[in-house]
Amino acid sequence: MPLFHFLTLQLGDMMNSGESFDQSMIDSIVASAESDTIESRVASLEEEVTEIKGSIKTLLMDIRETMGVLENPFQNIQGIANISGAIVNPKSIEDHPPPHKYEEIEGEEETDEVGLEMEQVPKNLFEDLRKAAKKQSKKGDSKFIDPISFYRTIVWSKDMVEKYDHEAITELIDVFSLLGYIPGEIKEIIIKIIEILNKNNNLDDAVIDLYRLYHILYPEDQSLDSKVLGHLLDGK
Repeated sequence: MPLFHFLTLQLGDMMNSGESFDQSMIDSIVASAESDTIESRVASLEEEVTEIKGSIKTLLMDIRETMGVLENPFQNIQGIANISGAIVNPKSIEDHPPPHKYEEIEGEEETDEVGLEMEQVPKNLFEDLRKAAKKQSKKGDSKFIDPISFYRTIVWSKDMVEKYDHEAITELIDVFSLLGYIPGEIKEIIIKIIEILNKNNNLDDAVIDLYRLYHILYPEDQSLDSKVLGHLLDGK
């Protein structure tokens, strides 16, 4: 109802009833009429829509941030760089002798026959790798690479090899590193993966190989079993 028409009806009713009115009554009638107009209702709806838009925008930003963390494989593979550094530096392992428990085991093995020495070499090698990994984990810098994240990194690297030549890939990785997406040590690992892919483009079984190695080093840890099983089921 138009504001003028509403006021006319209100004033007419008061005059017909003989009721006297003053300025305060007129102001009250005007305020009531203005609050009931289409314009006031539209303004109220616009305020509610603006508030809802703000809530939706905040929710979308939270979802985008969560998805970014889940989909970025580079954030989860810092640990492999530290493990690789410990493996290629045997001197640092020698500086920290193994616990007394391992010394007793090695002492017992030395009393065995010479024919068993060849079988002990792989075991001792993996024990050294395990000691290096534990030494790195005590620093609190990172953790072991997740095999599934490692596999996704291989898939990403394979896509890069299929789309760009080696020089372009190297330059792009430099750019990604400068942007802060790839730490320096992880950058070197990705470059190594790309070099391997240029020689052998079939690394689909690498995640299983890494999983087997992890269980050799940490047979008591079963936290990766469900992830690898899910990967195998998805692959089928």
